[in-house]
Amino acid sequence: MEEPRPKIFISYSHDSDAHKDRVLNLSNRLKEAGFDSAIDQYLEGPPENGWPFWMEDQIESADFVLIACTETYLRRYRKQEIPDVGKGSAWEASLIAATLYKNQGRNTKFFPIIFDEEDLKHIPLILTLTNYYLLNADYQKLKDLLTGTPAKKKTDSDKTKTNIFNVPVRRNPFFTGREEILEKIKAELESGHEAAVTQVIAGLGGIGKTHIVAEFAFRQRDIYQAVLWADAETSISLGKSVAEIAEKLNLPEKDSQEQAVVFKAVQDWLTTNSNWLLILDNIEDFDLYENFVPAGIRGHVLITTRQKTRKQIAKIQVDEMEEEGTLLLLRRSGILGLNDASDKVSKEVKTTAEKINAVFDGLPVALEMAGAYIEESGTTLEKYLELFESHGESFLNEIVEGGSYRKSVAEAFKLSLEKTIEQNPTTGELIHLCAFLDPDSIPEIIFKKGKEHLSESFNKALGNDIKWNQTVTDACRYSLLRKNENGESLSMHRLVQQVIRDNLNNPKEWAEIAVNVLNEVFPSPGDFNNWSLCRELLPNIQTLFSWIKQWDLKTGETGRLCNDAAFCLHQTGEYGEVEKFYQRSLLAFKNSFGEQHPDVATSLNNLAGLYESQGRYEDAEPLYKDALKMRKKLLGEQHPSVATSLNNLAGLYESQGRYEDAEPLYKDALKMRKKLLGEQHPSVATSLNNLGSLYANKGDYKQSEEYLAKALELIIRLLGTEHPHAITVKKNLEWVREQMKK
Repeated sequence: MEEPRPKIFISYSHDSDAHKDRVLNLSNRLKEAGFDSAIDQYLEGPPENGWPFWMEDQIESADFVLIACTETYLRRYRKQEIPDVGKGSAWEASLIAATLYKNQGRNTKFFPIIFDEEDLKHIPLILTLTNYYLLNADYQKLKDLLTGTPAKKKTDSDKTKTNIFNVPVRRNPFFTGREEILEKIKAELESGHEAAVTQVIAGLGGIGKTHIVAEFAFRQRDIYQAVLWADAETSISLGKSVAEIAEKLNLPEKDSQEQAVVFKAVQDWLTTNSNWLLILDNIEDFDLYENFVPAGIRGHVLITTRQKTRKQIAKIQVDEMEEEGTLLLLRRSGILGLNDASDKVSKEVKTTAEKINAVFDGLPVALEMAGAYIEESGTTLEKYLELFESHGESFLNEIVEGGSYRKSVAEAFKLSLEKTIEQNPTTGELIHLCAFLDPDSIPEIIFKKGKEHLSESFNKALGNDIKWNQTVTDACRYSLLRKNENGESLSMHRLVQQVIRDNLNNPKEWAEIAVNVLNEVFPSPGDFNNWSLCRELLPNIQTLFSWIKQWDLKTGETGRLCNDAAFCLHQTGEYGEVEKFYQRSLLAFKNSFGEQHPDVATSLNNLAGLYESQGRYEDAEPLYKDALKMRKKLLGEQHPSVATSLNNLAGLYESQGRYEDAEPLYKDALKMRKKLLGEQHPSVATSLNNLGSLYANKGDYKQSEEYLAKALELIIRLLGTEHPHAITVKKNLEWVREQMKK
């Protein structure tokens, strides 16, 4: 029995009778090939349930939706008015965009088709990373897609290739030039020279370093066994990225809360495997590189940085774009196709593009933003240059105080921001918030879970998938924001962030809003199940911490966010970061609630815990005692927090070998927890384990085994055998039993 052919729906705009005819001819051709193809032209009149429901039914029931991309379709997709043209495609486009957004960018259903190469520039942004099909040249490839036929039979060499590819940056469809740099990177890495094992791409912010290495990764992905990407700007962002690499490699240690364990697992993989590419993006401190990348590697490391490199590391300098900048502007603005050369435009147009390129000193991030503005607003190069110059005096060579960017660049960003907010005011709120968060990965969950601190219009957008998708799309339209490859997070160029912050009248207020939103989203770090989300959010909190310090934010929300982030960082071993977070937490709580408050006691207790883990026992003891005294005074003699303080102080004494001081405190904590929390509680298991460890240290293995066995039985019953606490207690018990055999 023959397999049923897939159902196809073709989404298109009624540009002209000729265009309708070629869509009809394509549909008929697919029908003749055995496909169940549907278009509106097959209906004799309006459907009974109306066009919107008919289109929704067709899109939902189709196995594949082909989008015939033209200038009219793109304008309908963007909800731009076109006189005397039907609006049906606008509804279809909204449904398609909403479906892709709901699927977090994963796409196996919607594919752009074009009848003329000129329409390449009219593919909607959300579909630019999907394979397109040029008819009639690609008709057979399109049929292969619809029937599931592979493009080519895999060879033996193909079988050695892998799908390990975790580049989070979306491939830039407007990537232009830089061919010499790409070839140089390839040649240096393949040269076999020891210095070329690590290749550094250096240059100013906004010069395009990240897009260069991303393009290299996409072009070379089939050459390497694995392509791995890490944001190496800070130790926290590197820790998050290494955990993602461990997840991608499916290493047994991928779920460990101990950062050192995850790092070691990835380092072992790098030394025992070959033919891989590791990209460390935006590295600021080369000590991070030296501490993470192990000696004796058998792969390639590619680094981007704005810093001076160590002498022993090879470097390729990326400079401003000259003629390539003009070409980038012409392509991004839609004046040229993606593969067109600059000689396809008139001398006058090229001269104007060269002037704009000169204004921006060939800085790719500014050129792309200018091009996006020109394309999206429908203006011309000449009008853009006039508008740009009318915003103030001449900006050429005028450096902003601090020298980090030129005013000409700032004006390009401001023009795009104004146009974006004019079209969709909600995007302004989104963009302003993103200017205070991690530039490389801003999870959209931040806005969805922290919505009570955002405006009513923002919440309305969040409550509707189509409106929210439109808000994000509008923010991305002018290149102010980008949607990351995973479809679940956003990114914003550091220069864009800086310009936006510098031009806000009330940056402190926006920083406070960001603190409140993150405080709402950040989960309890003490719960093992929340660890993954905590780790994902930490780079955003670290970025926000710089603004907390700059504007001396000392609200209760600031205290809670810093305390919870510090607790999470403490688990990873980031002790330097932990102390400054705890200190800020303590300062904020005292400022908000006074010297005597349960939250102040919590900060004292946690800071003491940090000092204890560093062996700073003399610094820890008075803080533990102050926290215990405060909790007894504020909460009463019998309270779970009092039991925690007793337990922690006992732990400090145990670390110092003061076993006789520790034992009564551990017992008091156990008794109190049983009374207040019940016999079946994880905290009771913790107290049992602590007493068991104390007796083991004293050499009383029999009593130690008794407590540890009870602790293990209880914790397995409550949390399961795979919980980290269960694993720890089990190891303790096994060690004690080994000692008893001796």
